[in-house]
Amino acid sequence: MNISIGRVPPQDLKEVIGKTIPIEKKFKIDQFTSLEIQNFTHPIMTEPPELLGFLSVNFPYSYSLSKSVVPLMHMFNVICPLDLETPTLKKLLITMGREMRRLSVCASDFSLSFLPGVSAPLISVTTSGYVKQNKSKQSPKPNDSVLIVGKPLLELSIRISFEKPELAEQKGGNPRHLKNSYSKLSTVEAVKLLVEFEAKSISLVGDEGIVKAAKKISYEHKVGLMIDVDKIPWDEVGLELVKSVNGDPTSTTSYGSLLAVVSKEVKDKIISSLSSKKILVSEVGRVVEGVGVWRKDDGPLTQHKDAYSLLSQNRTFIIP
Repeated sequence: MNISIGRVPPQDLKEVIGKTIPIEKKFKIDQFTSLEIQNFTHPIMTEPPELLGFLSVNFPYSYSLSKSVVPLMHMFNVICPLDLETPTLKKLLITMGREMRRLSVCASDFSLSFLPGVSAPLISVTTSGYVKQNKSKQSPKPNDSVLIVGKPLLELSIRISFEKPELAEQKGGNPRHLKNSYSKLSTVEAVKLLVEFEAKSISLVGDEGIVKAAKKISYEHKVGLMIDVDKIPWDEVGLELVKSVNGDPTSTTSYGSLLAVVSKEVKDKIISSLSSKKILVSEVGRVVEGVGVWRKDDGPLTQHKDAYSLLSQNRTFIIP
């Protein structure tokens, strides 16, 4: 295929993606016309291509579910630099396609463009779905439990294993193993189960880490959160990387984990169900009176500089 500026024509696009990306442009939406439809658009940029392809499918899907929206249509707009090498593009597409099939996601639209001035691949994903009404859902209240799902800072370890493998190894990691660990960053199954158990609030941990995710819950529901930082199951390599630059792990970008507020009555059932699916989950705090986020017995949990920017030149960037 000859690369030219702009969008790849349909006939050439078929040649490039082949059967890698499942596409189904015909979609019946009549049965949902009486329901409220909501759209979310996420520009996503990160390296390497495997991580970009993985997050471009997982994050929008998880985000929609966390907002009580059941995804119906997924539109992917892949924008690449003019000098992108074919093997890199293939890695990106193969990872996207593999994850789409695992989650039973079909692209309702897929475009591929090559533009000058773009230094790395960028994927803009628009997900459309219907709002799932739940009249019995309750708001967070004091003494509800705060759970964290996943292993915060694992995404950082994975990125550094591609970018600076010698540094990851120095901090106790196995770069070869970590490079193939991006599948552990999926939160889709966890969000589905939390929704099933009527979690009162779900906040995906992403840009600027746990502090920002916790503050979203606090300000949205006008409650306080008391977090026991010592109970957070940090990725050990990621934690050592953050410590190496005197960073704050709770303020560090960490895709692939989430915070959830659940009632104490169902907490044990949720933990048991997630654990049975080999999904890491820990109780790290509780809801308290007031508005804000606090460390247990140690004052406010405040936002500091994101250590990611001190360790990587190409940090993950997603606009939720």
